[in-house]
Amino acid sequence: MTPTDWTKLAVRKSREHTWTLGYLFDLAHRLENLSPEDIAAELGCSLEVLDQLALCRRPDKERFAEHLGIIAERLGVAPLALARFIRRMDNLEKDAHPSAPAGDVPLGTLLAARDRSEEDDEDDEDDL
Repeated sequence: MTPTDWTKLAVRKSREHTWTLGYLFDLAHRLENLSPEDIAAELGCSLEVLDQLALCRRPDKERFAEHLGIIAERLGVAPLALARFIRRMDNLEKDAHPSAPAGDVPLGTLLAARDRSEEDDEDDEDDL
């Protein structure tokens, strides 16, 4: 295998790991129907740089600016464009995979607020 073959294989595998930018690129493809060329254009980079980006870890939330700066400087991409892309994908990821609701309420169940207790309802029935 040539180095390019190894890189392409690694990029494909990166899609399977949520901690990589490659996962976000795959998410953009699945949810926004963006091609690698579209993503590269959005980030202002070549497809070769996009492959290198795919192998990077996602910036840590607590040290986002620092990690973003390291990636952007090392690979020569605009930090603002990369930050916007990552944040957008983070939000789409949350919408696509909502966390489980609190308590034992099944996901997708809507709850209604009540302004009275069940005891009040029973008292009303006794009045009829």
